[in-house]
Amino acid sequence: MNDIQNIHVSFILSTFNKAPFLDRVLNNIREFKRPDDELILMDGGSTDDTAAIVRKHKDIITLFESEKDRSAAHAYNKAMLKASGRIIINLNDDDYFYPSGIRQAIATMDEHPDIDVLICGGELVKIDEKTGREIVFQYQYLPPGKRIDPVTNLFHLPIAFLLLNRKIIPLAGIYDTTIQAADGYYTSQLLRCGANYKYLNVKMFKLYHYSHSSSLVHGRATRRDIIAVLARHGRWAEILRMPCGEAGNAFHLNVDKDGTVKDKMVAAYLKACLAVITFPLWSLGFWWRLATYLKSRSKASLTEPDWDGVLR
Repeated sequence: MNDIQNIHVSFILSTFNKAPFLDRVLNNIREFKRPDDELILMDGGSTDDTAAIVRKHKDIITLFESEKDRSAAHAYNKAMLKASGRIIINLNDDDYFYPSGIRQAIATMDEHPDIDVLICGGELVKIDEKTGREIVFQYQYLPPGKRIDPVTNLFHLPIAFLLLNRKIIPLAGIYDTTIQAADGYYTSQLLRCGANYKYLNVKMFKLYHYSHSSSLVHGRATRRDIIAVLARHGRWAEILRMPCGEAGNAFHLNVDKDGTVKDKMVAAYLKACLAVITFPLWSLGFWWRLATYLKSRSKASLTEPDWDGVLR
């Protein structure tokens, strides 16, 4: 294990019973981790071959702890509180990170110490079950001329892979472990405390959609929590574009200025009203989304963005 006192970047990683994926991502981290960086690995008490994988890669792991936790957010919090680097980067144990994109993002944070939060672009990938071939089905990026707005773009920007300036953490706090969409809520926390958010147009990650992916396993709860974040920021137009059932369910959480509805009768009334209001809008949205999907299916291929490295 490394014993570095002056840490540049803290890479933090959580895992639970995904030894083959962990082995792959640790090999990936070898491609961009440098001697003055640290890697903190938090395991939720795995019972598979995780311990053996950790021993295999012990030369790049600065700190490893294995104990039962409540969620990935809980594990990330423990890692963040132990991190020593000026820059903190969250990594997933089953995705891929492009070394050139990671190093370019870190260099940008070094060149602009006033940036509190940096996000970058990447690919969403699914695996063809018959052939095993990787299929890129979406690019996450900020189109040229668009203003960065992490609240409105919760479904479109890569909020899970934040590069954090350490100095923002005492102000913004850590992850809320009581909800499913913890990354969306953390984005909200950062915005509410006035963090300086920037987007760097580089391809930094390849995010895989597996059957075990949290966004698929807990999809309904995740969408509910994201809608609650939108409500916290008064983004009613975005909420009205959501299915009426999801939008209505969000109203037992965070609908007033302070983020709380204390009167359950008021919450129930709001849910009923919103369902009535949004049903025709949801119907229109359904047909629009269907038309968009069919149009995208008719295209011969997905066009990759121009990763020009521009900071905006």
